Amino acid sequence: MNQEEITISDLITRIESGEKENIRLKTWQLAHLFGIYESTVRTNIKAIIKSNIVQPDYNSTLVQERGILLPEAFGLDMVIALSFRINSAEADKLRRWIIGKLTKVSRTINNEIILFSYSRNNQSMLN
Repeated sequence: MNQEEITISDLITRIESGEKENIRLKTWQLAHLFGIYESTVRTNIKAIIKSNIVQPDYNSTLVQERGILLPEAFGLDMVIALSFRINSAEADKLRRWIIGKLTKVSRTINNEIILFSYSRNNQSMLN
């Protein structure tokens, strides 16, 4: 995944197919993904790292960016963090997908808990 352009749809497909661990994007790919300049990506990556939201993998290949060492490529955690910092149509698509997935999981979990509680209460009422 390191030498190709990727779209939000491609990224979502790869996430849903279980390739989360293999997602490694360079800054130019992130810029293309979100439809922004590469300098904006680098600025936001530095802010995310500085605020300790995401800690990059320093065990991979590093590049020097104005006196700061940064990984050559970033994983899904940085992609997600960037999507919530960047204001672009593409970032908005990814944010909406993430929120949709999380709220769907949350509703599923809540429904299971309610059903479990309801089933348990029925048993105690019958006994």
